[in-house]
Amino acid sequence: MAFRIAVAELGVIAQRSRSYATHLARPIIKDWKPWQYGEPLPDVRQLKENPPFPKGRLSLRDPEFKGLSSIDKVFVRRKMLSETFRIDPQLLDIDNLRLLTQFKQSPNIDPVIMAAIDRSLAEKTKAAGLSENIIGIDGDPTFACMNYLIDGRRYWLAGTTNENSIAAGNDEMAWRIALCGGFMVRHVDPPLMAAQVFITPDQAPGSPTLDEIEAKLKDPIYQQLLKDAITSEVPKVASLTHKHGGGLTGEFEVVRLGGTSTGRLELRMWIDMAQMMGANVANLAAERARIIIPRDIVPCIPYGGILSNVATRRTVTLECRIHPDLLTTATYKDGAVIANRLQMLSQDAANSEFRGPTALKGEKNIFDAVMKAAGQDDRATSAGIAHQSATQLKGLAPLSPLTTWTYNQWVYGRITIGAHVSTVGIIRENPNATKLLTAMGIQSESELRGLSAASIPPTGLAAIRSIVTEGNSAHHLGFTPNMKGSPKS
Repeated sequence: MAFRIAVAELGVIAQRSRSYATHLARPIIKDWKPWQYGEPLPDVRQLKENPPFPKGRLSLRDPEFKGLSSIDKVFVRRKMLSETFRIDPQLLDIDNLRLLTQFKQSPNIDPVIMAAIDRSLAEKTKAAGLSENIIGIDGDPTFACMNYLIDGRRYWLAGTTNENSIAAGNDEMAWRIALCGGFMVRHVDPPLMAAQVFITPDQAPGSPTLDEIEAKLKDPIYQQLLKDAITSEVPKVASLTHKHGGGLTGEFEVVRLGGTSTGRLELRMWIDMAQMMGANVANLAAERARIIIPRDIVPCIPYGGILSNVATRRTVTLECRIHPDLLTTATYKDGAVIANRLQMLSQDAANSEFRGPTALKGEKNIFDAVMKAAGQDDRATSAGIAHQSATQLKGLAPLSPLTTWTYNQWVYGRITIGAHVSTVGIIRENPNATKLLTAMGIQSESELRGLSAASIPPTGLAAIRSIVTEGNSAHHLGFTPNMKGSPKS
């Protein structure tokens, strides 16, 4: 592994229906115009000679990175630090307290590295105060991708991963997409999350039947009663409603599970979470509904209540494009051929039960890294993406990638992704995530959803391009500076 501290800026400006979404002050780049489908291809040299902004590069010595990353275990890139900071290479394999302590004594050490080591030494002593199962604390490098252009504004992207080539490939493809006009946000959903209650009839004589229970739960009068009761009896729901403009929407769905003979119902209650991720609020609402329904609405047995990680009603849609000649490599010089192959492989991923999940994993490499760095529940967002991939019905594959690529003069990419994310609450107790979100200019959960969506297409594009040209191994190595003997393109 390699130790890299970096941060990057990225945000999304989109049409929003939410009054709480703050419009970023970041200016639109001079002379930028929204691109349109079907525009003629310019000479690729014009794109390269007139970039929308200088290509971004990062240095550990940049003042923006001072104290940014809270790293529990430091892995240092041997060549970079030994040459840059004149540190004894034997001290760069850091995996225990003794070597960390020796490393601190090295001359000319950068203050950022010193601060990270101090935190690592301190955090190792914290493990004893955690769960009895905890035996230590580990961490991954934080990377930065500098070259995003979204709705005419330049942003950074930050993530946490142990695979360096992912970040390098993402950053390069984001830059090439920026040369072609960048990303455009097409749609942003309000932040809805479902709370579920599972119900079965009471078997006592004279109890309401399943049909009678279902009829009561579908009655708008009783739905309003349930909404009012939950809001008044659950403080977090009341606060969400009265202080933040969210709360129960009043939309309820009643689903009979397993057909007509199982004797069980699912009640879905949709909640507008404002800036919250919403897990605690949804759980509290579902748990309180289990009490309110048999008490105030209809005798029955609500035997379970919990949130849902499915985020199909909390989505964001982005589109991008790239000139085929920006896909060429040192060996493969015909952009049209590469673009056609890229489109075919994108279609194949939706129809091959072996290729589809692999392509989805490639997209999730960067998505999960961004969620982790931003302090999100990456297990919840990962589950939501898996459901979205499995149910989008683009083809025969049980799981398939979220980005679709089509070739018609330009190569066009489109992605819709749902994610339960947050920029408030417990996230703010994570100092590193807070600093990253601030540095990236993320001011609302809808922007963070846009961040997660924009992170995926460049990574997928880099992977597909490598597969249809020199091969994935060559490009993985080529994007990783400390590995030799493979093409960089």
